[in-house]
Amino acid sequence: MLPVDPAAGRARYDEDGYSLRISWHPRRSLFGGLFIAAWLGGWFFGEKSAIHQLTKGPAHDDRGFLMFWLIAWTIGGAAAAFSLIWMMFGREILSIGPDGLTLRRQVLGLGITRQYDPQHVRRLRLEPRPTDTFSRRTQGFGWGTGDGAVAFDYGAKTIRCGAPLDEAEARIVVARLIQRDRRLSSEGAA
Repeated sequence: MLPVDPAAGRARYDEDGYSLRISWHPRRSLFGGLFIAAWLGGWFFGEKSAIHQLTKGPAHDDRGFLMFWLIAWTIGGAAAAFSLIWMMFGREILSIGPDGLTLRRQVLGLGITRQYDPQHVRRLRLEPRPTDTFSRRTQGFGWGTGDGAVAFDYGAKTIRCGAPLDEAEARIVVARLIQRDRRLSSEGAA
């Protein structure tokens, strides 16, 4: 019988004298990526055909419907393209330093950064994902930007991140952050 090697984590830890930075990529799925890419190929031809029909086609009574359809089709294509780009190039970065707790979600270096005052962060914790198949709290509707296993309360809102992290790795992330700043601890929260 061969022993099983322990799994390597997804998270990367960078620490200097001032801050701890933890980053991870979203889950990647070869089948999912190929499916979305193929769907976008079909989407392109549908988009091209609808635009051609609107601009060069004969005037019909169904132009209003076609315009409505084109808007919805364009939004769907943009969402699928973003999903593919996020899967391939996305990154979540959670850091703690003198300026507080920072969460950044980025794609190819562009993204949104949110900074949280550690004095208002309460109950940094591991929060396992629900097992309910129909729960909306699953990877941000497939984009991997939504909920995750790392959670904390900030005022009257719960902030979640780390969607691709397994429970064991999320536990390590939480422990490293609390070790860096004890104010984030559940026990230390008021």
